Amino acid sequence: MLHDRYPVAAVRHFEDGALLHQHGRKDNAMCHYAFSAECSAKAFAELLHLSGRAQNHSAKALLEDISLYMELSGMLDPKFALLLGVKDVPALLFRGHPERRYGADGTYSSADLGESRCYAEKLINHVIEAVLNGQMEM
Repeated sequence: MLHDRYPVAAVRHFEDGALLHQHGRKDNAMCHYAFSAECSAKAFAELLHLSGRAQNHSAKALLEDISLYMELSGMLDPKFALLLGVKDVPALLFRGHPERRYGADGTYSSADLGESRCYAEKLINHVIEAVLNGQMEM
């Protein structure tokens, strides 16, 4: 059985989303941005030993739980302040995720996609920062 590599998958899905976005494939790009955010959340859940929660929660709920946990823990130890400011998940990012990958095209506006891309990119930057600081393994 392969070991999940959430940080690597998060970056890969973000890059795929950006390429699809660049070529006007908005619905597919949104799906990859959501996968990127989900993998980022699961990477941080592993870091915080919350991986059991990762299996039982939606990606959006997991991100909200992790953000709250890190806000509270960040007061005690700065390494846990990694995800400050990521609690406000864009409403469309996880709506229908992952089932929507089989839906019709033309669902998302450029503004919807831009907001979701910015959020996923913020998470990716936190993942990269954690890897560079030695807090997370790729």
